[in-house]
Amino acid sequence: MDSDKFLKIAAAVALLLAGGSVFYYYALYLPGIEQERAARASEEKDAAARQELARQNQYETCKANARSVYEAD
Repeated sequence: MDSDKFLKIAAAVALLLAGGSVFYYYALYLPGIEQERAARASEEKDAAARQELARQNQYETCKANARSVYEAD
């Protein structure tokens, strides 16, 4: 009789632990991973935009230099 009660308590504790770990994964861990992924994507997008702007500025500078050399001759 005592072992039956112990098994019931042990099974209940095991289920609570399993449920707690599933809760932790879905409620706490996974949203943090998604936020990191979104932040990384945003940083990569900003870096690409800055790189494109720098490339465009370099192109405009090159055109201005070429125009000034052409007009000087």
